[in-house]
Formats: sequence, structure tokens, C-alpha cells
Amino acid sequence: MRIFNENPAFNSDQKVYWKDLTPSGLALALTEASLNHNGLTVVITNSAKEATYQRSAIEFFSKGQDLSISIFPDWETLPYD
Repeated sequence: MRIFNENPAFNSDQKVYWKDLTPSGLALALTEASLNHNGLTVVITNSAKEATYQRSAIEFFSKGQDLSISIFPDWETLPYD
């Protein structure tokens, strides 16, 4: 079942902007985009807390689907490193 009318950008030369989505709305959009795409989907968040929230929400929306989710450590990188 499709929730959103817009297709996500699947090529590097395409851009799609989602705006004014709540955090759970974003998770739903990301879940749908990931399930309709055969390749890798990368999500970059502003904080580890946001990444954890999005992971939980995406797991909820993708329950029963084969969607692997990984979170990478949020190692701090300083300008002089």
C-alpha cells in the first residue's frame, strides 16, 4: 500500500524534498521509500537520539517486512582531527 504520491529519488541526479513532516511521518516516508527500493537507503540524522527514534519508528512501520536497519556510532569528529 502506498501512502505517499511522490516517488523518492533513486538516482543521484534526482532530488525529492519532503517538508513539514512530523518525526513519525518522516519515519513512515523513509520506511515506504526503503521498502519500494531494491538498493541501500541511507538516513543521516542530527543526533544519536534522533537516529534511535527513527530506527524504532521504522522498525514499527516495517514490522513483518525484511528490512535491515543499522546504526553507526556517533563518534565525535573535531575539525583538527
